[in-house]
Amino acid sequence: MKFWHLVLVIGLIVSMGCEEEGPALDDQVRNEIFKVLQSGAEHPTDPYVRAETMRVLELLKDPAFNNFAEGRLKDSSAMVRVAALRVLLANNHAEARSLALQMFNETSGPERLAVLSATLEHAPEPVQRELIGRAIRSPDEEVRRIAFEQGYINRIDSAIAESKTQYLERSLYPELARFMNLDDPILAARALEKFLEVGQADRAETFVKIFSRGDVSLEERTQACYVLVGAGAQAAKEHFTSLLERNSEILNDTSLGVPVERVEPELVKCATLGLTALGEESTIADSQKYLKGATIQETVRILNALAKSPSEESEISLRVAMQDSRNDVRNRAIELYAQRADASPEALIRAMSGAPFATQKRISELLRTKFKDAWTKELSSALQRTSEVDRTLKILRDVIVTQQEANDIIIPIKPELQKIADEGHEERAPLAAYLLALTVEPLDDKAIAELDRKFDDPTRYAFIEFQVRENHMDYQRLFRVYFNADLYVIRLMSAAGMWRAAQSGAAPVASPSNSTNGPVDE
Repeated sequence: MKFWHLVLVIGLIVSMGCEEEGPALDDQVRNEIFKVLQSGAEHPTDPYVRAETMRVLELLKDPAFNNFAEGRLKDSSAMVRVAALRVLLANNHAEARSLALQMFNETSGPERLAVLSATLEHAPEPVQRELIGRAIRSPDEEVRRIAFEQGYINRIDSAIAESKTQYLERSLYPELARFMNLDDPILAARALEKFLEVGQADRAETFVKIFSRGDVSLEERTQACYVLVGAGAQAAKEHFTSLLERNSEILNDTSLGVPVERVEPELVKCATLGLTALGEESTIADSQKYLKGATIQETVRILNALAKSPSEESEISLRVAMQDSRNDVRNRAIELYAQRADASPEALIRAMSGAPFATQKRISELLRTKFKDAWTKELSSALQRTSEVDRTLKILRDVIVTQQEANDIIIPIKPELQKIADEGHEERAPLAAYLLALTVEPLDDKAIAELDRKFDDPTRYAFIEFQVRENHMDYQRLFRVYFNADLYVIRLMSAAGMWRAAQSGAAPVASPSNSTNGPVDE
């Protein structure tokens, strides 16, 4: 650590003694950057190095590096394959459409969902629409739900916001109506819910008729029922009530004879959830009982119904579900809970503990935008509690990505972070120093050298990445000095900073033809 710090100081002094270089890179430096990126992209043994290199290339958004990503589309690691696709989509690669569609068709499960997410984030709208059309027919429920929400529902919401009445009536509503059947009850419920939101309550009658008829199959009645529950259709309330009353009469029949009719348990369950979703508090306890032993899909369905109820009992169920070990359940519970008028920031903060990054990031954004004061107070307290300070510092390190996030979250808790940094704890002090450094004006060379003394390699890397993303023009000399580090990942991110600064101040540079393969220096 001391040796590297000396190298940094000398490098900054030499750099400071030279004339201002500007962002331009000479041929030798450009070739070295390409070698670093190529070494990471082609690392023979570690898929995490290859994936991280792809993530850096996605950040750069420069077609000059497309060949590195093209070579990883058939990687043995799904993580690397999707990361490579993201690079090419971000760069609007000429074959981006066919690559996205092909990878979507050839994958399943989490990888297919990741391909869809990458396409929705980076691809041109025509490519997004084509992939959404395929995703709507996917056997994966989560893929269908996301595609439907991002495609059809988002277009309708945008048209409503822009008062495009004719477009809605002539095109979008007829498109949505195509899902108003039992081919896919999940999408039908969301379609009906949207129609109810825009005042077309009569759309529910089709499903009410199917549910209330005794001469249709149990499967169709049950599916129609769950469509009505998912949409929160008031038109079904009397039918839910009637079915449960009839079931109660049969169960309470004290005559000696065997009941001549039986209400199917699945219909009873659905009607119970339906009344709960419509605000009937007397059915909440019964709805909660269905959570015991439920599958992921069943649990999400029950939580959707409970979330529509404003009762305290329903809120408690969602709080418990936010701690569920199953990702799909936990994430859905968090989304549902955050939409409630009685949502508590304390409950959201507790849900962050032990959650994966995506969940922590989602919660942090909710806390920052909806509960900023409460979160600031909780962060201040947590940083003063020995049992929580380590976890809190790591969460903040991971979820703060932009300068605005850093300013909103870090500035109010600077005194607590400064105290931790001054105490010099081996693990805590570097994290606190890193977080504090995110909120200051661009640092001069002396301040950078002093700050580097407080860093360890993980916080050094995090600091470089943050500046590459947010302030690359202000830290060019730092990137140049760190480019000589021994640790590969430090060189990797520093190379990205140098390249991004150069491309911001000059025309794009063609890929050198003499870049060579080389092992990654670990």
